[in-house]
Amino acid sequence: MSWDQFQNLTARMITDAENGFENQQKREQHVKFLMLIAIGSYAGLRVGDILSLKWSDILQKESIEIIEEKRKKKRSITLNPNLIKVISKCYMLITPDTHSYIFTNSTEDGGVFSVQYVNRKLKLIFKEYKVKVAKVSSHTLRKTFGRRVFELNYKSDEALIKLSQMFNHANTAITRRYIGIQAEAIKDIYLNL
Repeated sequence: MSWDQFQNLTARMITDAENGFENQQKREQHVKFLMLIAIGSYAGLRVGDILSLKWSDILQKESIEIIEEKRKKKRSITLNPNLIKVISKCYMLITPDTHSYIFTNSTEDGGVFSVQYVNRKLKLIFKEYKVKVAKVSSHTLRKTFGRRVFELNYKSDEALIKLSQMFNHANTAITRRYIGIQAEAIKDIYLNL
């Protein structure tokens, strides 16, 4: 998803969270997915790492420390000021226990969302908000982060190297494919003949 699409989506979701939802459970689920989309797009984390976050990990923090689920590496992530605002707003909207996991079901067991549930729900949210993305999944958020970093760094090789390190990819060719640069370059070759 483009950065403009991401910003538009989160702004609309915030407005809906503030003005809609007479049902508190629906509001909470909506706010949690707003948080998931914002954290995924601003921090570039894998969904498993996002789902392991507790409110105490991110509230009133300028950075977070995680141990990546996949690679078992410690990582420090500086939180973007805009993400900090979203986190604060979401917390104020639902005021959960600060020591609880963020991304939990509103059922009695209150278990953490599964990746499959996240992917199904993201497809519904993108459809509801008319966000045009080819294959919606939790990876969409991480790719949005990657594309933004690449674009902000003038689409440079240095940006690809940084992203490759952040994503723990073996090389920049994998990063190119991951964020869709390779496919665009090939398409441009055909279009520019």
